[in-house]
Amino acid sequence: MDLPIGHVVTILEEMGIFEDDTEPCFERWLVTRLEGLAPGIRAESERWTRVLRDGGSRSLPRRKGTVWLSPNQVRPAPLEWSKCYDHLREVTRDDILAHVKMLHGHRRRDQLVALRSLSTWADRQGLIFREPTSRIKVGQNAYAVRQPLLPEQVKRSVAAATTLAARLVLALAAVHAAWVAQVAARMLDDVDLGSHRLILAGRARPFNVLTLDLMVEWLDYRRRQWPSTANLHLLINNQTANTTSWAGKHWISAPTRGQDATLERLRVDRQLEEALTHGPDPLHLAEVFGPTRRPRCATWTPQEPCWNRSLNSTFHEICSTGTHGEGNHGRVTSTEAAAIALQDHAALWSMGEIRASDVVNAACDALVAGLDTPGLRILAACTRAESDYDVHDLLPAALDELSLAFYPVGGEASQEAAARALARRMLAGELTPREFTFRIHQRHGHELPLTGRLAELDDEYDILEYGDRTVDQVDAEVTAEARRLAAHPTVPAEPTDSPR
Repeated sequence: MDLPIGHVVTILEEMGIFEDDTEPCFERWLVTRLEGLAPGIRAESERWTRVLRDGGSRSLPRRKGTVWLSPNQVRPAPLEWSKCYDHLREVTRDDILAHVKMLHGHRRRDQLVALRSLSTWADRQGLIFREPTSRIKVGQNAYAVRQPLLPEQVKRSVAAATTLAARLVLALAAVHAAWVAQVAARMLDDVDLGSHRLILAGRARPFNVLTLDLMVEWLDYRRRQWPSTANLHLLINNQTANTTSWAGKHWISAPTRGQDATLERLRVDRQLEEALTHGPDPLHLAEVFGPTRRPRCATWTPQEPCWNRSLNSTFHEICSTGTHGEGNHGRVTSTEAAAIALQDHAALWSMGEIRASDVVNAACDALVAGLDTPGLRILAACTRAESDYDVHDLLPAALDELSLAFYPVGGEASQEAAARALARRMLAGELTPREFTFRIHQRHGHELPLTGRLAELDDEYDILEYGDRTVDQVDAEVTAEARRLAAHPTVPAEPTDSPR
């Protein structure tokens, strides 16, 4: 059985016959980011970057993209300050204002957010006397109003799509308003050529002639190019054909990158066309395209109608969008389902599975569903830029007001709560059984008693071709295990500690 090179290296290291002495790329990159800084500023910036990557006593490790991006955004300011200062404690609020004065738009916002992260960390560590970015408002992104694409812009993107996969992706975005992530996650079972339909965003979308022809061509090419692949995703390439993972979003969006009509612009243009043709009826748009992501709005309150809210598909408590019920036109989840959703988001966030902004979205959903406490309102009002810094302090109080639990980060109770949340997501169709067991196995191994059987089932997926069990049989057992986890009470009987 062929094993990934990473697994081979791990096995050899455990056997004591191999020592990996290569320098991590992170270390080489960090040296370039710190080059030219004054010694004191360099040391403090290096410690902050490592805390972003590894986490600290009061923070969780950041996402990989955040770790690599934040020092890049911070670098111009410390480089300028190194000409006259030796330590961050010498930097004042006037220095911050002078630096961001010449910046505009997203550059000002991104650099100010990164500088706030650095100065907040330094303040907590006692490296500076006073936090210099306090009371400097980051501000909101000024989102432009989308305009219809011009025919010339669309033609250039069509000309750039030279492969069968690229043309199919282009059609799914331009005709069915599909997100790149939705396209990447499509499985072969989602395509029904007999009835000319595709399952997308939980709905069966009928094919038009163009999409049907492209789908047939792609499936025929896929069968001829990779006849023995075990990958059941609709879109695969030479790399993923030898695995069971989906093709990367970067690969899917590559043909239209740099064009005016990107996949995202084409998706928005399709929704705009539908709205201009049939009127801006959100119920009609939700029926045609499925739930859409709602725009971030820090001033939103439960009393305001927010017709473009995204619905939480984790729970089957959502009414049909084709009927008009109480509240948000029959589309509001129950308070119990919203409480479970918020509890699950808290558990997943504490384990680093989701972003802080996802927790804020769950708080907004809870307000719409009827839950209303002062702490929940403050949490729901966080902007996307503020969520990474404020959720850590606001979430425990909001959960306590709702008699929900915030589990200690890294504890067994936190791990079990995250596993139950993932189980509910799998039962809702957001994860396949194979993806569910892989994430459980990757996160907990065989050490967590609650998920020990799931880790064993993940191993069974890897040896199916050598045994007498089928994928369906393992999927059925994984589903039974997920139901067992999801049926456990969400709110514990005993109080839990607040994060440190």
